[in-house]
Amino acid sequence: MTINAHSLFVSESAFGQIRLQESVKIGGIQQWIQINGTRDKNPILLFLHGGPGNSVMSYARKFTAELQKHFVVVQWDQRGSGKTLQLNPPNQPLSLAVVESDVLEMTNYLRARFSRQKIYLMGHSWGGFLALQAAAHHPELFVACLAVSPMVNQLESENFSLAWMKEKAFQDKNQVAIDELQKIKIPFQDGEQIYYHRN
Repeated sequence: MTINAHSLFVSESAFGQIRLQESVKIGGIQQWIQINGTRDKNPILLFLHGGPGNSVMSYARKFTAELQKHFVVVQWDQRGSGKTLQLNPPNQPLSLAVVESDVLEMTNYLRARFSRQKIYLMGHSWGGFLALQAAAHHPELFVACLAVSPMVNQLESENFSLAWMKEKAFQDKNQVAIDELQKIKIPFQDGEQIYYHRN
């Protein structure tokens, strides 16, 4: 782990409130994080966004404001996302193994920075999958892992969603929707094809 941080905005009050945006060197590249909390002594919560590539920093406050009262919340633009994408040359390596390594390195960076043995880990969708993987392989690093709408079986999810929409259109006797939905064919045989098609 290389600790090489460049802060853009820092605000820390006498009461321990923390508001910080910075880039840190993780996985050999600069990666962007945002740290917010009402007390810097609160437990650390690392949030992993979905995607891959779906930064949530621009609207994260809407769903983390309450969490920030109880945790130091760390938002992170993962490799290939948001400001991390802007900070680095194009075509950085992107694979599951690389991103999982980044999660581990970011976890250890936060543990060292805040002098904590363990942190909380929370992920949404793709981030939920990453969080579950990290917690399964390194349970000693985490107090708890929370997965919000984790990506478990994307192909089954796609098929379920299409079937539900068709049933709803049929119940509503919406012939336009029925006709449109009949044209939709999921062009994937397995989850790996979905992953590579979307990236």
